[in-house]
Amino acid sequence: MTDETVQQTQEDIGPAPENSEQQKFDADYVRKLRDEAAKYRTQLREAQKELTSLKPAAEKLREIEESQKTEQQKMAERLAALESELQKKAQEAERRAAEAQVIRLAAKAGIDPDVAMLLDISKIDIEDEEKALAILSKLAGPRATGGNAANPGKGTGSQPSDEELRALYFGQRTKTTIFGG
Repeated sequence: MTDETVQQTQEDIGPAPENSEQQKFDADYVRKLRDEAAKYRTQLREAQKELTSLKPAAEKLREIEESQKTEQQKMAERLAALESELQKKAQEAERRAAEAQVIRLAAKAGIDPDVAMLLDISKIDIEDEEKALAILSKLAGPRATGGNAANPGKGTGSQPSDEELRALYFGQRTKTTIFGG
């Protein structure tokens, strides 16, 4: 290093400390500081004891909260499962009601119930009974053409009457020409 650099460094640092006497404190002041430190140490010990005594209670509270949370989660999962099951059952009930309506309309139109089960329900507007009967009567074939057009179900000729339909659906099945019976 050059002399200039050494001089600049010494100026930046400041004057070198002289070997000054250590500062001496009054005995009363030292005693006061020691008493204050002792007071803080005793407060620290008391706080640590209190904290130690509260740890089990805090753990117990944490466990209770966790168990309640778990119960709430279990109930929420159960509720979600039940709602899902309810929705599936409602869809199934709706589908079966639509099938029953189609079968009823098919019976009025003169279609065999076994054939009615094979029909695509989504293609038939079951809300409008007249339109549904018109579509289904096309599928009925020659059996339905000889019936009473003003009152389907009160058959004449080859269309079955209500009594025949009841017998067909609720017992005493008659032979059909579709399935070779």
